[in-house]
Formats: sequence, C-alpha cells, structure tokens
Amino acid sequence: MTSLRQALLHDNSIAGRGRCRGVIGTSLALIGYLFLASVTAHAGDKDKPYSSVGVIDSVLAGDSSLQGKVVYVDFWASWCPPCRASFPWMNRMAARYKKKGLEVVTINLDRKHKAALEFLDEMNNKLPVVYDSTGALARMFQIDAMPTSFLYERNGVLHSRHQGFSPADTIGIEDTITEFLSKEPKK
Repeated sequence: MTSLRQALLHDNSIAGRGRCRGVIGTSLALIGYLFLASVTAHAGDKDKPYSSVGVIDSVLAGDSSLQGKVVYVDFWASWCPPCRASFPWMNRMAARYKKKGLEVVTINLDRKHKAALEFLDEMNNKLPVVYDSTGALARMFQIDAMPTSFLYERNGVLHSRHQGFSPADTIGIEDTITEFLSKEPKK
C-alpha cells in the first residue's frame, strides 16, 4: 500500500544537492492536507493551514519525521535576490544546529526545475528541497512575498512567519531557534 508521503512526492534525489523532493500535483497536496490530524496553533492562526508543521511533515518523503524538532521552513525562488542572500545563512544554521534538533526545509516555487537546480548548485545547497512548481503549497501557506519563512517549535506549533530576508534579522531568529532547541522534546 502506498503511503501518503509516497503518493504526494516522487524522489528526485541528486547527489551533492541534498535531499530534493518534488510535489506532483495540487489536488494530491490538498488531499494530503485534509488527511492530517488535528492542527494546533497560536490564537488567530487556528484556521490557517500552515499553523502546524504537520503539513510540511506530510509532504516530506524522508527517513525521519519532524516530530520533536524545531523546524524552519523557507519558500524561495531562483530569481529572488533576498533568497540568494538567505541560503548561506540557512545552510550554516542547519549545519550548526542539526544535531540539537533543528531541521531546515526549503520549498522552491520555480516553474522551471532547471533554474532551481542551477541555483542550488551555485549555493552549494545541503538542505532538503520540496519542489512546488504548481504553487499548491504556496497557495496553502498564503505566500505573497519571497522569501517567506515559518518557524515551528518542537511541539509542531507555528511560532512565527517572516517575509523577506535581512542579515540584521538573523540574530533574533537564531536566538529564538536556540531558545527552542534548549527545551527538550516532549515524548
């Protein structure tokens, strides 16, 4: 029997480019979302589809769950200058804090897969990539600027949404991430 993750994604792993994934259809992504368990969120975000990291967990076809991890999700495109500036920082964060429980997931919105791959080569990317060329996840997460990032606590609850990228913002984001990582995951 095919799992929901297998139905949503096909494996596009390419050596040297990290774990690369591709979304195969708007309707399948939405069906996957509808099957998710209960969603918890901050007041005011309870009706938002991105209020729980479960949406991202459901579309990743990986070996490990995001459960109990601090998760930073970033929507990006190859043509976006601030996205280009954010990738080195995200790669450093992932390398520095992965063993402590940080997972950085990137979601590419390029319609042309080749443009994304060229960008990832230039960035020497080591992060997981979900390809959303149809824009299904972007619509679900109500993305209207790039990059847009989401930070989830270890319990899977959305902590913050941030649009754009500025090196000045990274200190505060990293401080929040390290605060969340200092808390043991609940079992």
